[in-house]
Amino acid sequence: MVKKNCSCCKTVPPGEIANQILNPLTTIKGFLQLYLLKMEKSLNDEVLHLLLNEINKIETIVNDLENNCKKCS
Repeated sequence: MVKKNCSCCKTVPPGEIANQILNPLTTIKGFLQLYLLKMEKSLNDEVLHLLLNEINKIETIVNDLENNCKKCS
């Protein structure tokens, strides 16, 4: 539970933090998805899917952080 008067977002707005992390992730994710569509089945396929899964986890964490900070601001 996030306190109403928490200090987690007093210095930098959560939207700014999220954008600074999500903008490069979006680019990386898009290129990985395009690469997966164009490549043939290989061992690299597993690596790319692993990378996409990890990017999705980071996106979820950042979105949760942003939502929690919105609650306390």
